[in-house]
Amino acid sequence: MTTHQSTADRSILDCIDTDEHDDLSQIDQKIQSIEEEMRRLADSLQRLRAQRNARTLISRLPAEILTHIFTYCVPSRWYRTSIHTKWHSFTHVCHSWRSIALDHASLWTCIDFSSMELARTMLERSKTAILDIMVQGHHVGRDEKRRELLKVIKLQFFRIGHMEVCSYTFRGLFDGLVQPSPSLRSLALINYDRDDPVNLPDQFLGGNAPLLSHITLHSVYLPWHSPLPILQSLTSLVLTGNHFTNLPTGRPLFDTLRNVPRLEFLNLAGIFPISIMETDIIPLPKLRQLDLGLRSEDFDRCTGFVEHLEFPESTALNINYIITSEDASVFDPLLSYLSRTFSKNENESATVESPRTIKALALVFTDFGFGVCIELNAWNIGTIPFECKPSLRPPSILGLELTWRHSRANPPSSNPDVLKAVLRPFSMHSIETFHIDYQCNFGRDSGSDGGGNLEDDPVNNLEKYLGPLPWSTSIRTLGIYGSSSFPKQLLSALLSIGCGLAESGLTVESSTPFPATQTLVLLDIRLGYSGVGFESFARMLADALVLRMKSGHDLEKLIIKTSCQMTEETFAILKEVVEEFELEQTEP
Repeated sequence: MTTHQSTADRSILDCIDTDEHDDLSQIDQKIQSIEEEMRRLADSLQRLRAQRNARTLISRLPAEILTHIFTYCVPSRWYRTSIHTKWHSFTHVCHSWRSIALDHASLWTCIDFSSMELARTMLERSKTAILDIMVQGHHVGRDEKRRELLKVIKLQFFRIGHMEVCSYTFRGLFDGLVQPSPSLRSLALINYDRDDPVNLPDQFLGGNAPLLSHITLHSVYLPWHSPLPILQSLTSLVLTGNHFTNLPTGRPLFDTLRNVPRLEFLNLAGIFPISIMETDIIPLPKLRQLDLGLRSEDFDRCTGFVEHLEFPESTALNINYIITSEDASVFDPLLSYLSRTFSKNENESATVESPRTIKALALVFTDFGFGVCIELNAWNIGTIPFECKPSLRPPSILGLELTWRHSRANPPSSNPDVLKAVLRPFSMHSIETFHIDYQCNFGRDSGSDGGGNLEDDPVNNLEKYLGPLPWSTSIRTLGIYGSSSFPKQLLSALLSIGCGLAESGLTVESSTPFPATQTLVLLDIRLGYSGVGFESFARMLADALVLRMKSGHDLEKLIIKTSCQMTEETFAILKEVVEEFELEQTEP
């Protein structure tokens, strides 16, 4: 019985095994069939997508246009921060884009050495194209890094078009770079460690860089005793020193400037010659802009230096001067030079107007607690935008920034003298537009010098601070900027009528300040007079304008830009006293 059952069981099991084997085979066949179908469909899908992509507009663009589009993704030397973004991600969009990108060497020429591996890849892809080299901060701090970097730069030096290096460690970095650089167009070396100045080698660039037009050196110094012939093609030269070390004498610096007849932009700060024995004048016939940055220790050196320069009357002059002296007279030599530069020549024909004829002035006076800053910009055009932002205004023929630092315990008492001195170089008979911004309260420190407050004696104090300017008969547009204390002071003087002012040595037709003003612009006027709301201030303004009108000084246009609210009734009152009134509400 047992034997019979075992045989039957085995038969059953064999049948089950056979059935399962057949089922598994069928399943495997079905899986294989489905997988083949999936591969076939995937191939079909890929072909369809390729056909669809080939018919899209962007895929039909020629490779040259796509390459041009790709260039907008590539970082440039002007936007260094974009180098650290995944700008090259367009190479991963599709095979076609990648092939086009890799085939155009110009897309791989902006080399950032923060990653040596990426730099080597880009150098390979750039083939023989001209390179933009950028080296940032700590990436050259170690000796082995510096040696590796120098080796790579040497190998590629013949095709470097632009090179910028910003680092705390320059020692030995450029000692070996004495081979010619036929492609170099601009060079910027920024040494962050001002206490460790670096001298370029005598034979830097092998004395052969025929295309070099821009040089910027910060605490990196030219070999003054051996002027480089590489400077002959320069159009822009920026030299910044630490005011104490590596200063040239007059002769080497003058010889350097004589070798750059094409120079258009010259920027010098803290690197003025320590002694000048020469009497020669250095002609810079193509100079368009001269920027000078100096401190107290530079002053005599800078004044002596600039007296030896001869440049076109159309050259823009920008001076940034920081002093710590308590004596405002230290400005006198500089202001005397400006007076000679911008005053009208007596031999000049009255029918020929000089590019240095100043027609518009913008003055900003800022008291920041431990000092004051006077910013003055002058234009040879009569109309400038009302906005304060420099970017919204045309380039000025003169930019002057005087930062006067003092101790909090002993603030200077010569603010009026400084302001009058700053305005003295300019002819009062040519200025058509005057913008002024007081970011302080002049009356705050006036007790120490007996000057009084502008509100107490507005007209006489106006002359004290601005000299003869308020009685110029040529100013047609007056712009006033400031905080809540500002209208209280300047407008008190502006709107004063018939005060019988007797100006020494000044011939005027009226004692009314700004008698010829036809357009008055008030910007950022928030609260008006102290203790007086803006609504009341606006009505007082209307009454004062009526008095000016009765005395023969009509105002044609009034523009007020404020965050304060004005009722329709007050708006209508102001509309009655001026021909044209504009009110612009700003955010509080």
